[in-house]
Amino acid sequence: MLTDIKESHTWFPPGFRLLQGRDFTKNLKAEDSHDLSKKTIADVCEALIAAAVLSGGKDHRFDMAVRAVTSFVKNDTLTVSHTVTSWADYYLSYTKPKWQDNVPNGYESDLAQQVFKKLGYQFKCPALLRSAFTHSSLPRQLAVVPCYQRLEFLGDALLDMVCVEHLFRRFPDKDPQWLTEHKVRGV
Repeated sequence: MLTDIKESHTWFPPGFRLLQGRDFTKNLKAEDSHDLSKKTIADVCEALIAAAVLSGGKDHRFDMAVRAVTSFVKNDTLTVSHTVTSWADYYLSYTKPKWQDNVPNGYESDLAQQVFKKLGYQFKCPALLRSAFTHSSLPRQLAVVPCYQRLEFLGDALLDMVCVEHLFRRFPDKDPQWLTEHKVRGV
Protein backbone atom coordinates (compact mmCIF):
# COMPACT_ATOMS: atom_id res chain seq x y z
CA MET A 1 0.00 0.00 0.00
CA LEU A 2 2.81 2.46 0.81
CA THR A 3 4.32 1.83 -2.60
CA ASP A 4 1.01 2.82 -4.19
CA ILE A 5 0.98 6.07 -2.23
CA LYS A 6 4.56 6.97 -3.09
CA GLU A 7 4.92 5.84 -6.68
CA SER A 8 1.55 6.09 -8.42
CA HIS A 9 -0.01 8.93 -6.42
CA THR A 10 -3.13 6.86 -5.95
CA TRP A 11 -4.48 5.33 -2.81
CA PHE A 12 -7.67 3.60 -1.86
CA PRO A 13 -8.51 3.77 1.86
CA PRO A 14 -9.75 0.55 3.49
CA GLY A 15 -13.54 0.34 3.41
CA PHE A 16 -13.82 2.92 0.64
CA ARG A 17 -15.87 0.56 -1.56
CA LEU A 18 -18.66 0.80 0.99
CA LEU A 19 -18.99 4.48 0.09
CA GLN A 20 -19.19 3.97 -3.68
CA GLY A 21 -22.30 5.44 -5.17
CA ARG A 22 -21.73 8.80 -3.51
CA ASP A 23 -20.96 11.82 -5.69
CA PHE A 24 -17.25 11.89 -4.87
CA THR A 25 -16.66 8.57 -6.67
CA LYS A 26 -17.28 10.24 -10.06
CA ASN A 27 -13.63 11.26 -10.36
CA LEU A 28 -12.16 7.81 -9.70
CA LYS A 29 -9.80 6.72 -12.50
CA ALA A 30 -9.97 3.07 -11.58
CA GLU A 31 -12.42 1.07 -9.51
CA ASP A 32 -10.14 1.04 -6.49
CA SER A 33 -8.10 4.24 -6.61
CA HIS A 34 -8.26 8.00 -6.88
CA ASP A 35 -5.75 10.79 -7.38
CA LEU A 36 -4.11 12.30 -4.35
CA SER A 37 -2.27 15.58 -4.33
CA LYS A 38 1.37 15.60 -3.26
CA LYS A 39 0.30 17.48 -0.13
CA THR A 40 -2.19 14.76 0.77
CA ILE A 41 0.41 12.07 0.18
CA ALA A 42 2.84 13.95 2.44
CA ASP A 43 0.12 14.32 5.10
CA VAL A 44 -0.68 10.59 4.96
CA CYS A 45 3.01 9.72 5.26
CA GLU A 46 3.39 12.05 8.26
CA ALA A 47 0.31 10.50 9.87
CA LEU A 48 1.77 7.02 9.36
CA ILE A 49 5.05 8.13 10.97
CA ALA A 50 3.09 9.49 13.95
CA ALA A 51 1.15 6.23 14.20
CA ALA A 52 4.47 4.38 14.24
CA VAL A 53 5.71 6.56 17.11
CA LEU A 54 2.54 5.96 19.11
CA SER A 55 2.53 2.20 18.48
CA GLY A 56 6.24 1.65 19.08
CA GLY A 57 5.94 1.32 22.84
CA LYS A 58 7.83 3.16 25.54
CA ASP A 59 11.32 1.93 24.65
CA HIS A 60 11.09 1.63 20.86
CA ARG A 61 8.80 4.42 19.72
CA PHE A 62 11.48 6.38 17.87
CA ASP A 63 12.87 3.23 16.28
CA MET A 64 9.43 2.53 14.81
CA ALA A 65 9.21 6.09 13.47
CA VAL A 66 12.70 5.88 11.98
CA ARG A 67 11.76 2.65 10.19
CA ALA A 68 8.63 4.32 8.82
CA VAL A 69 10.64 7.30 7.55
CA THR A 70 13.21 4.98 5.99
CA SER A 71 10.50 3.00 4.20
CA PHE A 72 9.21 6.21 2.61
CA VAL A 73 12.55 7.57 1.44
CA LYS A 74 14.50 4.44 0.54
CA ASN A 75 13.38 4.53 -3.10
CA ASP A 76 13.80 8.28 -3.49
CA THR A 77 16.66 9.13 -5.85
CA LEU A 78 17.81 11.92 -3.54
CA THR A 79 18.15 9.65 -0.51
CA VAL A 80 19.37 6.37 -1.97
CA SER A 81 21.92 5.93 0.80
CA HIS A 82 19.36 6.34 3.60
CA THR A 83 19.58 3.06 5.51
CA VAL A 84 18.84 4.17 9.06
CA THR A 85 16.66 1.65 10.90
CA SER A 86 16.90 2.84 14.51
CA TRP A 87 17.30 6.04 16.50
CA ALA A 88 20.80 4.90 17.52
CA ASP A 89 21.81 4.71 13.84
CA TYR A 90 21.57 8.50 13.60
CA TYR A 91 24.16 8.87 16.34
CA LEU A 92 26.39 6.23 14.76
CA SER A 93 26.22 7.97 11.38
CA TYR A 94 27.41 11.30 12.81
CA THR A 95 31.03 12.05 11.99
CA LYS A 96 32.56 14.32 14.59
CA PRO A 97 34.54 17.27 13.25
CA LYS A 98 38.15 17.39 14.46
CA TRP A 99 37.57 20.41 16.73
CA GLN A 100 34.98 18.47 18.69
CA ASP A 101 37.56 15.95 19.92
CA ASN A 102 40.15 18.55 20.99
CA VAL A 103 41.38 18.33 24.55
CA PRO A 104 39.37 20.92 26.49
CA ASN A 105 41.17 24.10 27.45
CA GLY A 106 40.64 25.87 30.78
CA TYR A 107 37.72 27.97 29.55
CA GLU A 108 35.88 24.91 28.18
CA SER A 109 36.50 22.87 31.33
CA ASP A 110 35.27 25.73 33.52
CA LEU A 111 32.18 26.20 31.32
CA ALA A 112 31.42 22.47 31.54
CA GLN A 113 31.73 22.61 35.35
CA GLN A 114 29.39 25.61 35.59
CA VAL A 115 26.80 23.89 33.43
CA PHE A 116 27.13 20.70 35.47
CA LYS A 117 26.48 22.64 38.69
CA LYS A 118 23.36 24.25 37.19
CA LEU A 119 21.92 21.32 35.19
CA GLY A 120 23.51 18.24 36.70
CA TYR A 121 24.69 17.05 33.30
CA GLN A 122 28.37 16.48 32.56
CA PHE A 123 29.15 17.23 28.91
CA LYS A 124 31.47 14.66 27.36
CA CYS A 125 32.64 17.20 24.80
CA PRO A 126 33.30 20.63 26.32
CA ALA A 127 34.21 22.03 22.88
CA LEU A 128 30.69 21.22 21.69
CA LEU A 129 29.31 23.00 24.75
CA ARG A 130 31.52 26.00 23.94
CA SER A 131 30.11 26.02 20.41
CA ALA A 132 26.60 26.29 21.89
CA PHE A 133 27.71 29.56 23.56
CA THR A 134 29.62 31.01 20.58
CA HIS A 135 27.71 33.83 18.86
CA SER A 136 27.75 34.20 15.08
CA SER A 137 29.04 37.78 15.35
CA LEU A 138 32.45 36.51 16.50
CA PRO A 139 34.81 36.77 13.50
CA ARG A 140 35.66 33.33 12.13
CA GLN A 141 39.39 33.89 12.38
CA LEU A 142 39.00 34.40 16.15
CA ALA A 143 36.60 31.50 16.72
CA VAL A 144 38.03 28.33 18.25
CA VAL A 145 34.76 26.50 17.53
CA PRO A 146 31.84 27.16 15.13
CA CYS A 147 28.98 29.40 16.26
CA TYR A 148 25.84 27.92 17.75
CA GLN A 149 23.64 28.13 14.62
CA ARG A 150 23.93 24.47 13.50
CA LEU A 151 23.27 23.31 17.05
CA GLU A 152 20.35 25.74 17.25
CA PHE A 153 18.86 24.18 14.09
CA LEU A 154 18.90 20.70 15.64
CA GLY A 155 17.81 21.88 19.09
CA ASP A 156 14.89 23.82 17.64
CA ALA A 157 13.59 20.70 15.90
CA LEU A 158 13.94 18.59 19.05
CA LEU A 159 12.26 21.22 21.24
CA ASP A 160 9.44 21.46 18.70
CA MET A 161 9.06 17.66 18.87
CA VAL A 162 8.77 17.72 22.67
CA CYS A 163 6.19 20.54 22.60
CA VAL A 164 4.12 18.85 19.91
CA GLU A 165 4.15 15.54 21.73
CA HIS A 166 3.13 17.25 24.99
CA LEU A 167 0.17 18.99 23.33
CA PHE A 168 -0.86 15.81 21.48
CA ARG A 169 -0.92 13.75 24.68
CA ARG A 170 -2.31 16.40 27.04
CA PHE A 171 -5.21 17.40 24.77
CA PRO A 172 -6.42 14.17 23.08
CA ASP A 173 -9.75 15.67 22.00
CA LYS A 174 -8.41 18.83 20.33
CA ASP A 175 -8.38 19.15 16.55
CA PRO A 176 -5.20 19.80 14.49
CA GLN A 177 -5.97 23.50 14.05
CA TRP A 178 -6.22 24.04 17.82
CA LEU A 179 -3.02 22.04 18.40
CA THR A 180 -1.15 24.07 15.75
CA GLU A 181 -2.36 27.40 17.16
CA HIS A 182 -1.25 26.41 20.65
CA LYS A 183 2.09 25.11 19.42
CA VAL A 184 2.74 28.49 17.84
CA ARG A 185 1.74 30.27 21.05
CA GLY A 186 4.00 28.05 23.12
CA VAL A 187 1.19 26.98 25.45
